[in-house]
Amino acid sequence: MHEAIKRAANDLHIQLDALDHASQLATRDIDRIREVLCKKFPFPIGEKAPIDVIFLGSYGRGEATKGSDRDYLIILDGSTKPSRAKEIFRAVEGVCDELNIQKAGRGGLFQEFVSSAELYTRIGLEGDTNTNTSRRLLLLTESVSAYCEQTHHALIETIVDRYCTDYDDDQDGQDPGRIPHFLLNDLTRYWRTITVDFGAKKWKALAPDWHVRYAKLRTSRKLMYAGTLASLFLTPVASKKSIAVKDHLLKELSKPVLARLCDCYAHFGNAGHGALKDILLAYNRFVEILNEQGKRDILAKGETPEAKEVLKEMKLLGDKIQRGLEAIFYDEPIFS
Repeated sequence: MHEAIKRAANDLHIQLDALDHASQLATRDIDRIREVLCKKFPFPIGEKAPIDVIFLGSYGRGEATKGSDRDYLIILDGSTKPSRAKEIFRAVEGVCDELNIQKAGRGGLFQEFVSSAELYTRIGLEGDTNTNTSRRLLLLTESVSAYCEQTHHALIETIVDRYCTDYDDDQDGQDPGRIPHFLLNDLTRYWRTITVDFGAKKWKALAPDWHVRYAKLRTSRKLMYAGTLASLFLTPVASKKSIAVKDHLLKELSKPVLARLCDCYAHFGNAGHGALKDILLAYNRFVEILNEQGKRDILAKGETPEAKEVLKEMKLLGDKIQRGLEAIFYDEPIFS
């Protein structure tokens, strides 16, 4: 579990056992995948590979549970041989099977080959589809490399640089203390995409399999948005000159989303501390439920009494997280 989350939990005198266990599981599985890939497809230590395998979602957040999906992308540059890409794909699928990581959903967003250039050259243009935007923001907000970390870091750095081209020091009249609105707008667009996408999929669903997605929308998805939002809002505090904006963003985006929110702890008063405590305890319980044997199966059965009871608790946890976030973003002076 990230040090920022541990510090906040220690200061608040709370135990986050479910989140700690989820972090250990995510680390173990990603380390195993990286071990297999680096052994089969070695590259010079310290250098970038022309390909990377990047896990997103719960593994990207460091919060894996027994039912977590193999949500990953294979990122390619123009020099990658198609045969090598296919070999790596087969190797990833093999080790995911070995680790019993669930197959990704039917949306087509994951387990795909993606050109790195498309992720940063199409920002805001017509070619920047919902899929492209979602992949880019997932890479920024909740991703981890399972092959070449140098390649992953370089891609994040390039995307951040693309968002911050108007912060270059050689431009006159810059205000280094401003929030990076270009990135903020895209983050908000991504949040809107998530919510609208859920509504559309629920409406079209032929099977009652939307309960877990709904619970995630009100918890982990919302915390992704809120944690990253906090990082962007802190830019004026952390950046005293234009060049520091990129450094601040890269530092913040290297943390898990929950750690971004926990790292604001020092800026909060007593009310903010209480709100963060409620958020952490509610989210810890949510992760615990996801990891409990049979709970996902119960939810997948639809409108049964058992499913309704589990969903009811998840809704209450979502309400607690919402109230906590409102208290932090509306009442804490650092954000007001």
